[in-house]
Amino acid sequence: MAYISMSKYAQLRGVSAMAVSKAVKSGRLVRCVRRDENGKPTGIDPDIADIEWTRNTNPVHGGKRDVEAI
Repeated sequence: MAYISMSKYAQLRGVSAMAVSKAVKSGRLVRCVRRDENGKPTGIDPDIADIEWTRNTNPVHGGKRDVEAI
């Protein structure tokens, strides 16, 4: 697994870093998140995150990244 920062994932996804942070906090992104010993998110696996994002996000609010780019 190649982890990237949450802000880098937001860039790739075409959404704000706040949107990714909210997705993590709300439980829409879980398996893709690497956490430190205190439970703080430290990275995102973008391949797993794309699957979770698509599966757990309302299409009306789902972000701007084109599915063809995945």
